[in-house]
Amino acid sequence: NDPKFSLLKFDVVPSVCVDDPPNWFDSNGLKHNCKFYTDGYCMQVGDSYENFGKTANEVCCVCGGGSMPGGYVQMSVPSKVMTRSLSAS
Repeated sequence: NDPKFSLLKFDVVPSVCVDDPPNWFDSNGLKHNCKFYTDGYCMQVGDSYENFGKTANEVCCVCGGGSMPGGYVQMSVPSKVMTRSLSAS
């Protein structure tokens, strides 16, 4: 059996989202931070209660906001891989 070659492709995916700015909270106070919004409040009030010039929908990853400081990252390296059949001939 001749070895077979296959080509692995690049898998480019977004880097990890971070809440931006970190430690943000809305105008209702410290307890109303991005963790608070994980309980499903993004749709209801995510565009309300602006603080520091931003709302939860802009700041919190859970609400679709935040930032990706690394942009995109490459998850695999392209290379040729030799594979051989392990079955007995």
